[in-house]
Amino acid sequence: AGSMAGGLLAGLLADHVEPFWLLFGMPLLLLACLVHLAWLSRRWPPAGEWTAMGEASVLESLRGIGRILRGVSIAVLLSAAVFLNIATQCVSEYMVFGIYAESFPDEQALASFFGLMSGALNLAAVLIGLGLTEPLMKRLGVARMNLFFPVSLGLSFVAMMVSPVLAVAMFAHVVYDGFSNNIDAPVMAVNYNAVPQRFVGQVRVFNDSLIYPIALAASGLVILLVDFYTGFLGVGVLGILMSLAFIGVGWALGRNYVRGLIGILKEGSVNLDRAGFMTHEASRVAARQQSELLDMLNGTDRTAADVALRIVANADIAPFVDAIARRLGADPRVLDLGVEDRLADRP
Repeated sequence: AGSMAGGLLAGLLADHVEPFWLLFGMPLLLLACLVHLAWLSRRWPPAGEWTAMGEASVLESLRGIGRILRGVSIAVLLSAAVFLNIATQCVSEYMVFGIYAESFPDEQALASFFGLMSGALNLAAVLIGLGLTEPLMKRLGVARMNLFFPVSLGLSFVAMMVSPVLAVAMFAHVVYDGFSNNIDAPVMAVNYNAVPQRFVGQVRVFNDSLIYPIALAASGLVILLVDFYTGFLGVGVLGILMSLAFIGVGWALGRNYVRGLIGILKEGSVNLDRAGFMTHEASRVAARQQSELLDMLNGTDRTAADVALRIVANADIAPFVDAIARRLGADPRVLDLGVEDRLADRP
């Protein structure tokens, strides 16, 4: 709401006030934020004292994340996806802003457009988050949703190269801004469910604190070089190539998501209900990992068998009927998992 209001206000004021003078409003807004934060800190003091935790050296942290990346394949793919996500967004933003600058040669008109566009983008983000993300997650599943954003970016690059006009640039802006924050970000958050719980924090910190800024710096330098030697068309080709690489990583990430999740389920280190796994992914995991689930059902590990039963109870149980029947006879405790009702309905 704040971004929407600020963007619309800036767009309206830019028609009457030069952008140079509008910038003087920033210190006033920041001062208002500081006053508000000071009031909050006095009104609601902290509930407890903060205690410092032991810190590892940078070298030790890098060695630790190196061991994780070597042992957990999906962690490598998540880091690659973060890098390509940021890099392709930078390329798209460079092309979009270039088209905007060509469409609005007057600085004041450009500032007004940016303000109104900012408000419209925030409204679009709300609509995407409320009306598109959840239905797509339910229909496509997390594995396939890893392809949605990179494919959308690739199409926007092609559109800008074929027709570099204002309407196409606005579409591309919605793709790299709205889709990234409201579709790709939730999907990436769910992808971390397939990383063993003990490593999730380290992988997240590594991606956010190191991969993210490296991607920003590297993509900025590459874009400047490509634009200097080849111009707008060369930057577009770069965007398409990076989108193809992003699509490849998304495809591999989707495949490894299911495998990684099965591995975690076997370890019993994930709370299925908290992760929302049964709602979105149980049926797809049962279809793709049938042999692994059968091994879990037929094995001697009761925890793994219980996990497998919970999954197949929310999926098509036809391939698992014999294994379920054997498990029901061997371990009466599984009657509480709700599978026996579905078995009784079968001829």
